[in-house]
Amino acid sequence: MGHLDVIKAMLLVATGCAWIALVLAMLGPARLRLGDDKACAIAFLITAGVTRLAFTEVYTRLQIALFCAAAGILVAKQASATLTGTKLRRWSSCAGGTIVGAIVSREVVHHHLWHWI
Repeated sequence: MGHLDVIKAMLLVATGCAWIALVLAMLGPARLRLGDDKACAIAFLITAGVTRLAFTEVYTRLQIALFCAAAGILVAKQASATLTGTKLRRWSSCAGGTIVGAIVSREVVHHHLWHWI
């Protein structure tokens, strides 16, 4: 089981890096911020997917709820001047990316990868 511990550790590091990048992309300097709703959705999709791979024992719906709460906080903290659309639309795109990323990762892990391990 040693190789699984290494993979799990790498996934935890990747999750931490994804979260740092997400927070910087949402709240960091203007040159690092995400420009539109599609970029936010993709950032949340990737972060949710990596987080789901690292924390497979957590219920997907709990992860989605926590990600949506985090998206609400991050969108609310963004300066209004930097948003190209409304905050509700930005939050909805973040939530949509979260749902797709978490569910796709869950399906891949639970239905495909566990057969190889």
